[in-house]
Amino acid sequence: MDRKERAFPSINPLKWSRKQKSRSLALLIFSFCIVYAASKLISGAMGREETLTVKPQEYTEKIVATGLVQLAKETKLVAEVNGIVKNIEIDDGNSISAGAVILSIDSPDLEYELKQKESVYLDEKAQYENLVNYEYQAAAEDLKRLDTARKKAEADWNAAELLYQEGAIADSERMSAKSAYDSSAAEWKKASLKAESLREGGALRSSAYSQMMNAQSAYESKLEEKNKYTITAPWDAILLKTYVKEQQLINPGDALAEIGEAGSSYVATELDEKYFPYLLKGMKAEIKVGDNRLPAAEGTITVISPKINENTGTFSIQIGLPGDFSFQASDLTVNVEILISEDANVILIPNQYLIAGEDSIYLYDDGKAMKKKIAYRLGLSGNIVVTSGLSEGDILIKPGKEIYDGKQVRIKE
Repeated sequence: MDRKERAFPSINPLKWSRKQKSRSLALLIFSFCIVYAASKLISGAMGREETLTVKPQEYTEKIVATGLVQLAKETKLVAEVNGIVKNIEIDDGNSISAGAVILSIDSPDLEYELKQKESVYLDEKAQYENLVNYEYQAAAEDLKRLDTARKKAEADWNAAELLYQEGAIADSERMSAKSAYDSSAAEWKKASLKAESLREGGALRSSAYSQMMNAQSAYESKLEEKNKYTITAPWDAILLKTYVKEQQLINPGDALAEIGEAGSSYVATELDEKYFPYLLKGMKAEIKVGDNRLPAAEGTITVISPKINENTGTFSIQIGLPGDFSFQASDLTVNVEILISEDANVILIPNQYLIAGEDSIYLYDDGKAMKKKIAYRLGLSGNIVVTSGLSEGDILIKPGKEIYDGKQVRIKE
């Protein structure tokens, strides 16, 4: 025996003994049985298809989102003057009536100037009222008296002229009567001019009225300037935020406070455009603040924007809140639920049980997979809502590459 034969001895079954042959045959049969059993187990397991038993159930479709509470009218109050914040009269979050003071700004020079302007105005007003109510009346009465005297002096002069022509009196008496008339006429003319200027539309009255109105305008302008130092609420409101502190120096344009109209809030939210066909104005929405321990408020959809945001694929809506909504706040995050539909007896199936590209499913019937057409709609949650074609207890087979209409199948228990 050479080196190769010693390293790799040949195996020749013809040279085996009877005992060796029996052992080899038994081992071969045992191996075959194991392989056969394993193949049966695998084929049995692989042959059982996934199924779903149809069972009607309660089904609610609703849109769930988050939104922000907004007050219907909000505004930021801005300083128009320089000064130092003197007093802040109200705390953030409190209600305030229209015209009530929110804060005041100190300006000592303005107070002095205001009193000065007020004094000038009141003086001019008093002079004008005195002119109208006293001086004009006195001038009118004086003119009436002087008119009577003028007429009498004129009559005396005419009589003296006649007597002089008749030779009854001397020329000196005639000239004395004429002089008395001329004097009386001059006084009447002077009084007439004064009365004319004091009457409505006259020069003196117009001048006095103009001076009074100029003084009033100057006073009101200074008063309006003072009002800029007193910040008040333009309408019934809630003080949302104060941006300054007492003794703080401020300049024109600085934000002082932000207010919102009381009792007029709404929720603003953005929804996916897929929900657009389902919404209508007037639909109810539940608004929840915080966790579910707090009672929900019922709002109403008031605005549905037809503009779809091309960047986000969303559209905006507004939900009006009741007047007694507990949380009068701005930019408060809330949960929104809008009920679309509610049914107590609906058949739902996962979309993987629908045959791809068809309105059909595989129904298990007497050991076979039978194709059946159904009617359905796509629910908001992505489920298939079956409207006809299935009944309670029907068994659906999940489609697969090896499943076809009429195929014998076994299903998993």
